[in-house]
Amino acid sequence: MLLLSLASAASAQETCGLTQWTPFAGHALPLDDALVEPTLGIENPYPIWNSRDLFQPTFVAAPPDGTNRLFALERRGLIISFPNRADVLSEETRILLDLESETRTGFSEEGMLGLAMHPDFANNGYLYVHFTPEHAVCSQYPRCAQIRRYTIDPEDPDAVLPGSAYVVLEIERPGTIEHHNGGMLAFGPDGYLYASVGDQDAIDEVQDTTSLRGKLLRIDVDSGSEFSPGIPPDNPFGNPVFHYGLRNPWRFSFDRDTGDLWIGDVGSHRREEVNFVPAGTPGGLDFGWPHCEGTLGLTSTGCTPNQHAPDLEYETGSLGLAVIGGYVYRGPNPALQGLYIFGDANGSIFTWDTVTRDPQTGLGVIETAITNTFDGLGSLAEDEAGEVLTWPYSFPAIYRFTASLDGGGDGFPRTLSATGLFSDVVTLTPAPGLIEYDVASRFWSDGSSKRRWMALPRGQKIQVVDARDWRYPVGTAFVKHFEVGEALGLTRRVETRVMLHQETGWLGLTYRWNEEGTDANLLTTQLEEELVLGSGVSQTWRHPSPSDCLDCHTEQAGHVLGLQVEQLNADFAYPATTDNQLHAWNCLNLFDTDLGDPAAFDAFHDVADATVSTHRRAREYFAVNCASCHQPGASEATLDLRLSTALGDMNVIDVPPVRGDLGAPDPRLVAPGDTDNSVLFRRLWSAEASLRMPRGSLLPDWGALSVLATWIETDLFDAQAEAPRLDSDLDGVLDPVDNCPVFANPDQADADQDGTGDPCDPDQMPELRILAGLPPTAAPGATTDFWAVVFNDGVLATADVQARFYLSEDTTLDPSDRSVAACFTSPIDGGGAAGCAVPVAGVPADLPAMPGNYYWLACADGLDVVAEPDESDNCESSPVSVPEPTGALPIAALGLIVAAARRRRAATRRDRPAPSRAGARSVS
Repeated sequence: MLLLSLASAASAQETCGLTQWTPFAGHALPLDDALVEPTLGIENPYPIWNSRDLFQPTFVAAPPDGTNRLFALERRGLIISFPNRADVLSEETRILLDLESETRTGFSEEGMLGLAMHPDFANNGYLYVHFTPEHAVCSQYPRCAQIRRYTIDPEDPDAVLPGSAYVVLEIERPGTIEHHNGGMLAFGPDGYLYASVGDQDAIDEVQDTTSLRGKLLRIDVDSGSEFSPGIPPDNPFGNPVFHYGLRNPWRFSFDRDTGDLWIGDVGSHRREEVNFVPAGTPGGLDFGWPHCEGTLGLTSTGCTPNQHAPDLEYETGSLGLAVIGGYVYRGPNPALQGLYIFGDANGSIFTWDTVTRDPQTGLGVIETAITNTFDGLGSLAEDEAGEVLTWPYSFPAIYRFTASLDGGGDGFPRTLSATGLFSDVVTLTPAPGLIEYDVASRFWSDGSSKRRWMALPRGQKIQVVDARDWRYPVGTAFVKHFEVGEALGLTRRVETRVMLHQETGWLGLTYRWNEEGTDANLLTTQLEEELVLGSGVSQTWRHPSPSDCLDCHTEQAGHVLGLQVEQLNADFAYPATTDNQLHAWNCLNLFDTDLGDPAAFDAFHDVADATVSTHRRAREYFAVNCASCHQPGASEATLDLRLSTALGDMNVIDVPPVRGDLGAPDPRLVAPGDTDNSVLFRRLWSAEASLRMPRGSLLPDWGALSVLATWIETDLFDAQAEAPRLDSDLDGVLDPVDNCPVFANPDQADADQDGTGDPCDPDQMPELRILAGLPPTAAPGATTDFWAVVFNDGVLATADVQARFYLSEDTTLDPSDRSVAACFTSPIDGGGAAGCAVPVAGVPADLPAMPGNYYWLACADGLDVVAEPDESDNCESSPVSVPEPTGALPIAALGLIVAAARRRRAATRRDRPAPSRAGARSVS
């Protein structure tokens, strides 16, 4: 049999460093409570630029290209571009698009109304506007609204290409109707463009699904022709209409984390409403208008069970005049995480925690956060980092939301000893089950020494999406302890920080040690103190607030810094033996899949390790200390300091600074051969907190500065030629002439002579295809076996390839699918094949209690360790029947099944029971 010829790759190491480990019993940190009450405030994020230079902005959007810009849409027909920085100046604003001569603004609800950028905007430069043009501009109707596409000029990112206008859709505005235009645009998680259209007082057409009025439209902008948009195949009515029964959906949004849809629909003198639609809900929802306004019936038909009931509702006139839909906050402030923030045209701002509901009505409980602060609210928006912005309509100035860091958090242990993370804080003995670890390349923290632990909830595993995307179950806590040097070789305990994965996201906690070193107390605000170290020596230390923690622990960096394959791929002295940390964790089955041999992965190095090149150490230092913010999508995205980025793409080499020159005579971010003119180096050197890098530190890292100085003056500069020397992959071929600058290719191999070196050429890449043996059933808690043969249809050989086996509700691999088993093949030459097998694998015991049809998925290259041009054919699927659990199933397994069902219900939010109000986020 074929199965008998398959060999499973084994790890090169046999000794496991954590054989005595016992699962963690649990901590006392709450998972459903906020450390601080989300008391909203507002601040001007642009104190230098007077954003009142804007004229009646209707919307603001962030282009998804990592440039950290904002595009402000003005009602009169302009789009203004400006950098999203605190020190932005008026002269940095640019007119991106001018349609003032074409835009009709005769009535208050006319003008430029909506703006969205294509998901692939960074490559295609497509942006879309929704506006009401002058009648003579309309092509198909006497009066119209248009959705147009424009293309950014590749030579000027703050301008559109002349002549690039393309009409995606023209919408008739009959008679003399001027208002209820809707006008919002946004791309959904499915990649389609969604557009809102109000009823335009044509009430009799709102329930007519052949009309576009009173609808939420869904368009495939990557197909179709001008004036005739592409229709997604699952649109329910064979036209752009996706949902109907809306009056004037002025603003809607998609939760950037979950994909859920939120629609604010303006009422008619009686009810204002917000509708929540879970991600993945099929089209065809009827929101009730004109028969139903909110929960109030208006006609003989009234509100029916077939209509989609609102989740939030208030009486028009009691709290406001017209609802303005908002956003679920996913920015860096932990006090606001998971809050739905929305507003009203009267200037009020409201929030809902998305959990608390009135037990009588089932409607969400609205908190009035800010009352009538503005003289008329314009709208709300998100920047690239997830900060929610707002502005008044009549005297525009852009604001962002803040939250008070005082009060709240009554459920949090106030001392470190009360957290349950340490069995003895005096001796710093961790509780049983905490796993101590270290990182290969240290993050600079003002010369402190650190120890680190992970507390993984009992019975839970780390989900490995790919080699560098690890996700941790709710309840996971990462602990980092800081000490600074004292006289006579002693150390002083300063603080212990905890990164906690709550139900609403990640939260950073800081416990400040007392002078005696016997315990540490919880802080809720930033604190600076002078640490007396002895012999007349002192040091200023900054304790971070919860929001300070998330400044660095960004979503783009995976929230947990240091927990990446390159940092853990190093030896650690465990009590029993020394072992590679990746191997030790893999031995304990802490991952939901086998990671295989650590030698297959890259590894970081200490900045002082002289056996490693200065170039490599410098790049790793930036990757560890700076890239959490300086990378695409993060708060400081103009620079990309990740290790994988080629030197020329970092946007630092010989690039003039935009945020001050720090006194450099001829400033560049990095000036090859010249540290004095390198502003990035000056920031690392500076002792001024507002100028320093890394963020949060107060002292220069002298050891790293020595390495970086050598890198700038020697590695990046050819003194003999008096010219920069940029060689990203250190293969001896300079980037400007290297046919593959991100992978070492010293002989410049180019098999097909297309100008792209083989290691970078999709035509030469491995191309994986899998054939697998998958069982026909999956009884909860049972064992089964798997085998797979992986074919390489490409040219270049692979290293070991991983085959992973999943249980899925469909034939597509999603991050939520259950990984059941994995094995590794041997390396596969181009045109070759190799196999592996898992003789015994356990089916999860917590499958749904009801029988159902599922799929086994077998996927090659599950960890993305093989680069190939087409990843779409890496999986094979096979239907599997999950039988009804029997009475023989262990009680513990039944408990897991019930818990899993509860988790699925909680994910839909509508099925959650009415919670108690013990805290801002507490649920019963």
